[in-house]
Amino acid sequence: MNKLNEKIKKSLSNKKIKPRWYFTAIIILKDAGLVLLLVAAILSLGIITYIITQNNPWEFLPSGFKFFARGLSALPWELIGLLVLIIIAIYFLIKKVHFFYRLNNLIIISAIMFITLGGYFIADAAGLNKKIFNSAPIRPFHKNQGKFLFPNRGPRIWGEIKDIKNSKIIVEDERGKEWNVEYSGNTQFYQTDDLEIGDNVTIVGEKKDGNVNAYGIKETDDSRQRIKGQKSGPKR
Repeated sequence: MNKLNEKIKKSLSNKKIKPRWYFTAIIILKDAGLVLLLVAAILSLGIITYIITQNNPWEFLPSGFKFFARGLSALPWELIGLLVLIIIAIYFLIKKVHFFYRLNNLIIISAIMFITLGGYFIADAAGLNKKIFNSAPIRPFHKNQGKFLFPNRGPRIWGEIKDIKNSKIIVEDERGKEWNVEYSGNTQFYQTDDLEIGDNVTIVGEKKDGNVNAYGIKETDDSRQRIKGQKSGPKR
């Protein structure tokens, strides 16, 4: 027993005691990391909300479960997944910070959701969301509609008209891919007039091998912020 006590004392005496500033720095880093993650969650939620409201995945689609599922496939799942990962990271960091580890898991998760939603609405009311959404670094998210891993998924494309032939228009999307878009009397035209080469349009339809059978066509400007005036249809 004495030998064991001596061993413990020896190991403790050989162990260097870390200075107080070290523990203070760790606490500051944890707090800073928590704040940064919360800000990232608020920004991610804002970008996701903006993309979905500007690119309604079910716009022009016929009714039915098949088309509802196609609309779901067009959601910005990459950004939604990133938001989920950020929230998980916040949860585990909170469990390591100060007295928060003593709180019930449900309370922690509810607090994260409340702060994220509250931060989003406060930023929106203050006009910060609009400034962020219109900034140059965020524009690639708009043009890709939040889709980076599989950018061509979903029934929607956005791009510039390169040519117009009879009942077909050639559209080059934001990644430089050209689409042959066919329209008919069943195609809905929303806020479009005589379409011309150089116009920016949103197309919703059946996509296959570079061809699109359009359900709907809507004219937009290149910032995706302003819809051009009420108009009627393409130039024949």
